[in-house]
Amino acid sequence: MPVKLPPKHLCGTAEAARIYGCSIRNIRAMAEGGLIWSQKVSSRSMLVDADEIRRLAQERSRLRRDGKLGGRRPGDRQSA
Repeated sequence: MPVKLPPKHLCGTAEAARIYGCSIRNIRAMAEGGLIWSQKVSSRSMLVDADEIRRLAQERSRLRRDGKLGGRRPGDRQSA
């Protein structure tokens, strides 16, 4: 009997970039590097797993909050 996997919640690279808080180029690099699941739809379009992006964003936020990752901490504002 085949194993049933839960369905993936897919999104495009633009939405993934908004969720993760980075550029589309960074999302594409993460996918091409194997960090996140992706599926090419065409030569210019790619789908990624939205749940995986959310999980990575939460993990990055937690690491920043704990001071284990550089960059701005959640809630910090850039000075003008």
